[in-house]
Amino acid sequence: MVNYKALFKAHIDEGQLKEIRAAWQTGTPLGNHRFKAEVETMLGKKVGQAKRGRPSKVADKATKGL
Repeated sequence: MVNYKALFKAHIDEGQLKEIRAAWQTGTPLGNHRFKAEVETMLGKKVGQAKRGRPSKVADKATKGL
């Protein structure tokens, strides 16, 4: 129990803390691009947040074959 409590006595940099909070709140893995790619490969689906909003008109034309 002493070792467990000691884990929380260490100072965490504010920037790292923000990254941890953002990952936790969005349900995305915390790591570099390689790590995220490995997670996606293991799960067989994309992880993280997709781009929000309506697709651009350029993308619409490309998918419709115009």
